[in-house]
Amino acid sequence: MTPDSAPDSASVASDESRESPKEPEKNEHLEGGKLWLVMAGTCLVLFIHFLDGSILSPAIPEITDEFRSLHDIGWYGSAYYIPTTIFQPIAGKAYTHLPTKWSLVGFVLVFEIGSIMCGAASSSTLLILGRVVAGIGGSGLLIGNQTVIAGLAPVDKRPALTAIAMSLAAPGMLLGPVVGGVITQYSTWRWIFYMNVPIGSIALLLLVMTRIPEQTPKPPWKSVVAKLHRYLDIVGCILCAAATTLLLLALNMSGGRLPWGSPLGIAMFVGSGVLFAVFWVWNVRIGDKALIPASVAKQRVVWSGAATLLFSIGATTIQSYFLPLYFQSVRGESALVGALYTLPGLPGQIFFSLMSGFLIGKMGHYLPWALVGTALHTMGCSLLSRFSPTTPAVEWILSQFAAGCGRGMALQSPSIAIQAALPQEQISIASSILTFGMYFGSAMASTAASVTFDNVLQKEVNARIANATVADLVLNDGATTFRQLIAGADLAVALDVYSRSVQMVFLLAAGLSAVSFFFAWGMGAFDVRRKVREKKKPVRSSAQSVVL
Repeated sequence: MTPDSAPDSASVASDESRESPKEPEKNEHLEGGKLWLVMAGTCLVLFIHFLDGSILSPAIPEITDEFRSLHDIGWYGSAYYIPTTIFQPIAGKAYTHLPTKWSLVGFVLVFEIGSIMCGAASSSTLLILGRVVAGIGGSGLLIGNQTVIAGLAPVDKRPALTAIAMSLAAPGMLLGPVVGGVITQYSTWRWIFYMNVPIGSIALLLLVMTRIPEQTPKPPWKSVVAKLHRYLDIVGCILCAAATTLLLLALNMSGGRLPWGSPLGIAMFVGSGVLFAVFWVWNVRIGDKALIPASVAKQRVVWSGAATLLFSIGATTIQSYFLPLYFQSVRGESALVGALYTLPGLPGQIFFSLMSGFLIGKMGHYLPWALVGTALHTMGCSLLSRFSPTTPAVEWILSQFAAGCGRGMALQSPSIAIQAALPQEQISIASSILTFGMYFGSAMASTAASVTFDNVLQKEVNARIANATVADLVLNDGATTFRQLIAGADLAVALDVYSRSVQMVFLLAAGLSAVSFFFAWGMGAFDVRRKVREKKKPVRSSAQSVVL
């Protein structure tokens, strides 16, 4: 079985990469201490990248208390994911044409600057701005790790190095909520961002003091900078950024600051749609030099895989932001305890991620894992939507565990699918499209969830709380402050109102996960073992794909 509408490989390769990259000479690869110094640096970079994705959620209630910014919850996530999404393809081109070492150092420095801005923020707006800067830096960290590994060792040793990097960095995702809860409870949420500075500084020192071989020969960086406009799709980047930002603004403002159906809201939605249409026409016009090349994106295995990730990661993002809110606001737990209560899904995710990867390699088929995983994830999200102020522990533990098991089974399937179905020279481009879909889904879902929460909360308060003072406290005084200012029957009603609002958000997550189940069918039933056998034959080149 072959992907439908698959173009010739020659037509997919861009002008600057028609000739396959040559494998670096053996003596260019690193060994011994030098190899492990570089690996230590890249693992630290990956660690803070994963940590930053999960560490913020326990601090959100306290941040909303300090800045009185309950309506900005969605932007704390989307402000990071939007630039990470937009700059992902640009980061890939930077690593293709500029020195790997200094490209990675540059992205780490930008990420560190953004972290400092977040820690020093004196308002919700400045915090969001810092998240934007950090997101620009974060766009080059994951793909930078893969590019570095591609030049460190021969192709047969790279999978082992990738596995080592991911296994050492993955605890960042696992420990994020706990570390964030500890910092928030015993210090201040600002150190959630400041702690990236010493870790990143050590990583920068290790990267700067060692030589990092290039995966392929590259021209002098000065000549590349002089022709930078030929390599980067600046117009596409501007169009995509404008369309995405306008759509998120429309979602965030409609139903809250703007009534649904208002002329300004409609204008923003229409403008976003027009910009997306122009962006796609521009992509088709300039071909494979585009930000998202249409010749690769239109293949079913690629767009269905990207859509699967978009909706699955969107549902996951909603859980990461609103589970801590539920435990702290509705259940009254501390930031640390609330963070610990969000962990039941992670062991299942990690276990089934490893298990499914091993069994797919042995059995050859990834589609059953994708289908069962997305279905189980949907079931887990549906169970989350039943959470109330009195939900027993066994229910919220098993619900999160089921959702985590589903994520572990399904989330790596799109990456495996494109590697099984596409020619080698298309895998790198397709991987960047998958990553684009992943971060775009996070940005869209966090904003949509925030809008849903705000609208349901407003509706429930208007219908059930007659006391204007109590209503104002629930709506505007932060996610945990209202518990300290309201008592008795009013508090019971307020908690139920919050609970119903969170339930609708988790119901949105279940809907997104259900959509990912249907898109997963489009990835096809390719046999991974067939591609493995083909790889034993001489091939032109092998591009490193992003590990999801």
